[in-house]
Amino acid sequence: WRHLKYAAVQLHYQGLVKHKHMLTSDFCQLVSFFPNIHTIMIGGNELRADDAEMLARVLSQCKKLKVFSADRNWFGDNGIRHIANVLPELPELEQLEFRKCLITEDGAKCLGANIFSSGRVTDIDYL
Repeated sequence: WRHLKYAAVQLHYQGLVKHKHMLTSDFCQLVSFFPNIHTIMIGGNELRADDAEMLARVLSQCKKLKVFSADRNWFGDNGIRHIANVLPELPELEQLEFRKCLITEDGAKCLGANIFSSGRVTDIDYL
């Protein structure tokens, strides 16, 4: 349970857009039960900026998180800002993946500023 891979759940909910909020809520609730989790992989779930806001609240509680992989989501710059703002609160974080998340230069700058503040991230992929 130390690794929590959520992409498989997306297969069960694929195409059911009306349940996307429930999917994110359930995931956030599940993560809150595992504050010592060190890897979260949520790629390919078509999550948006409002989902990122909810995720950010939960991520801030994951003080042992080392890897956060969220590629192939639709966060955009607004969603990335929500997540980036909690990065300094994650002292163990080493690796971030945001490939194909609709991030522009503005979102990348926000990520960069917050990664610099966290001091431990050594691997980031956002293109």
